[in-house]
Amino acid sequence: MENIDRTISMQRKWLTSELNSGKPHQESFTVVTYNILADGYTPEHFFPYCPREYFKEFQRFPQIMRELDHHDADILCLQEIGEEFHRIHLEPMLRNRGYQGLYSKSPSRAIGVAIYFRTSRFELKKEELTDAFKIVEKELASCTDFDVDASLPAAHKEFIMPMVFCKLRCRKTGKFLNIGTFHLIFDWYKSIDLSTLQLSSAMRYIVEFAGGADQPHIMCGDMNQEPHFPGYQLMQNGCLTDEDKDFFRRRVDQNRDKKKPCLVDQIPELFSHESKHLKSAYKEIAGFEAPFTCHEDYQALNVFPSARDAEKSPIPPTKQAKMDDSAQTEKLRPKSYRTEPENYGKEMFIATLDYLWYGSDRIQCDGVLEMIDESKIEQFHSNPNIVFPSDHLLMKAEFHFL
Repeated sequence: MENIDRTISMQRKWLTSELNSGKPHQESFTVVTYNILADGYTPEHFFPYCPREYFKEFQRFPQIMRELDHHDADILCLQEIGEEFHRIHLEPMLRNRGYQGLYSKSPSRAIGVAIYFRTSRFELKKEELTDAFKIVEKELASCTDFDVDASLPAAHKEFIMPMVFCKLRCRKTGKFLNIGTFHLIFDWYKSIDLSTLQLSSAMRYIVEFAGGADQPHIMCGDMNQEPHFPGYQLMQNGCLTDEDKDFFRRRVDQNRDKKKPCLVDQIPELFSHESKHLKSAYKEIAGFEAPFTCHEDYQALNVFPSARDAEKSPIPPTKQAKMDDSAQTEKLRPKSYRTEPENYGKEMFIATLDYLWYGSDRIQCDGVLEMIDESKIEQFHSNPNIVFPSDHLLMKAEFHFL
């Protein structure tokens, strides 16, 4: 193990805009989003291919810091951070590196999200530590005919997902940046209508927080929805199509009590947002989203008959996710994956779940960090492992104010 090159996870190319000469803009700043995998989401039987000495948060922490140090971003948006891990390990280490942070913990479990910013570049002007439950409940209060307790799925209260919003002042330009991070509900894809409601509510919240859709704003984090899911389409287009609504209805019919119908049929007015020129950084620069941002095989069903066999069985390369060949682009597109919700847990999970969205009225994206070549992961079977410390991959983008 000691001979393994720990820099493999950092061997990634930088992609720049065709409008950009390749040189950093004088006023540019960089943003990283990274789900670092909390212990609270990793029972002992998960990821049997991962050496147990690299299984816990504090054991993976040195490699997480190697990546953060290497990419050296001005702003860090981090998800799945254990409360104790944050207090003992992450916050002191980042503070010593010149960052100031805001951490929001879920009321339902000791896991949170955080935004850290380099104090030499930005100063904090406004902050909001909240969660999806509060934001959604506040909006539903104005829906007079909607019975919250009778209509919302149980996951609304069982899995309260934290969020952080802040307004930063750039010390170079004097301009303000509004940025938010989230980790949306997963719930085994049983409540996609709820996670999309959380997403649209968060977008409306940041627009109000910023003072209008034309003010600089960035929303990033783990959306837990792939590009062919309705939540992505809502972010991209500001609203849902009839096909998106049918997608919700099929999932609800399969997984929910008939007394709690699909949310899009009860409160359709809340499935939209007002950030008219919202763009995805990766799609804007590369012409398509990252081929994957999460690579895991939590049960290793295709490798080990049981977790007990993990230590004595060889790990063959395996790819069980379906490749998505539907999208056409003039640029050379790497293979990407497309998972159908009902197949989760039945095959290796390789999916695009994490994004950097920005309002393009006052910000331009100049470049993004290309996703790692999948062959570099395959030698360890999947993530997490000794080199890749989370099941998600770090993402980074460079922006400048207009």
